[in-house]
Amino acid sequence: MDRDTSRDQFSKELLLKTFREETLTPYDYDLSQRVFSFTELLQPYALTKVEQFKCGFPCSMGKKVFFLLDNPWVKENPMPDDSAPGSKHLCTRCDRPFFTTQENYITEEGCIYHWGKIYAAQYTCCGRVPGSMGCTTCRVHVWSGVERGVNGPFSSFVTTRKSTYPDRNIYALDCEMCYTVAGLEVARVSVVGFDGVVVYDTFVRPAHSVVDFNTQFSGVAERDLQNAKSLKKVQKELCEFIRADTILIGHGLDNDLRALRMVHGTVLDTSLMFPHHKGMPFRRGLKELALSELGRHVQEGRGHSSCEDARTSLDLVKHKLLNMLP
Repeated sequence: MDRDTSRDQFSKELLLKTFREETLTPYDYDLSQRVFSFTELLQPYALTKVEQFKCGFPCSMGKKVFFLLDNPWVKENPMPDDSAPGSKHLCTRCDRPFFTTQENYITEEGCIYHWGKIYAAQYTCCGRVPGSMGCTTCRVHVWSGVERGVNGPFSSFVTTRKSTYPDRNIYALDCEMCYTVAGLEVARVSVVGFDGVVVYDTFVRPAHSVVDFNTQFSGVAERDLQNAKSLKKVQKELCEFIRADTILIGHGLDNDLRALRMVHGTVLDTSLMFPHHKGMPFRRGLKELALSELGRHVQEGRGHSSCEDARTSLDLVKHKLLNMLP
């Protein structure tokens, strides 16, 4: 997703200085008697609406919202089984089919799976070979809540509103998810400003009963959601400071905006700014990017931190700006 921009107008030394400045704001720095905005540097990397739709971002078409998932790792729903009630899904962990209604599980059987990836002909979670019995159990099967292809139309998404004056704010956002009968739902959302300071961080109460908090990856536990806010309240609070022309940064930001049920038109995604050598739909992970580009270890220990992940995606964008200059 690299694009040309007017590099000669900007100084690497100035960017380094402002990135290190505690009182950094994303605009109004004088360079050679010229006031420029960091949004000018970032704007060429913002995805067009067509690019957003192709990459899985929710997009509004009239009063309805659609998104496209053209990803081979998204499980396709099997053909409906006329002899069984409810909806049929494939488990994202073990590939076994199971049935649910909109509110409850019909198939109540345990899932045995490997949570790690295959690397050097063995699972990273337990060292066993592919095809071996799983090393982890869950009381039910789970699914992502989305299907391959076009999803929609939806009427329950919110859209960030235009501001009276141009909004030059820049934020980075990240969400953590948990599994419910309806698939993955947002359980925590964090937003950091361009200076890396957290401006919003809250737990979110899923609309459906949680079947797996996914704590190993989400860092979210049952106690965290006891007094959590509703998604509707979180949407309202986010839209109070994220406007339509606010630049929003994230890694796999399409997943976060789908979970937040939110349409936003000005987005930068570090998984696209630092593309995989095989091209789409492959994407480099945030952990690998942080180590290779920033020399930083992230997502260590038990569970991710959405604050850390948001800040890391922001720092990757700053790193990109520095390295595009002579």
